[in-house]
Amino acid sequence: IVSGTSNSFPRWFSRIARGFMSAFMNHPEKSALGIAILTVQEKTHGHYLLPRGLFEISGYPKFKPVPKKITSNAEIIHEKTLAFFRELGKL
Repeated sequence: IVSGTSNSFPRWFSRIARGFMSAFMNHPEKSALGIAILTVQEKTHGHYLLPRGLFEISGYPKFKPVPKKITSNAEIIHEKTLAFFRELGKL
């Protein structure tokens, strides 16, 4: 985003931004681990993956159970999601 020859940011800003981004964001390979784990893991029903780092925005993936508030209202959420996409398809 901030590096490369096609950006309009000053060089000093690009260096600072790259340092900040590398400290708080995942490298693409680490981000792809979640997809690889979900592909080979057998028992993932009722769980989702998220980063285990600070504020859950970076780090290696970890499993977390889906909150009971969502699972107890799963049918309502499903119906509303379907209705939303049906309306979206009419546009």
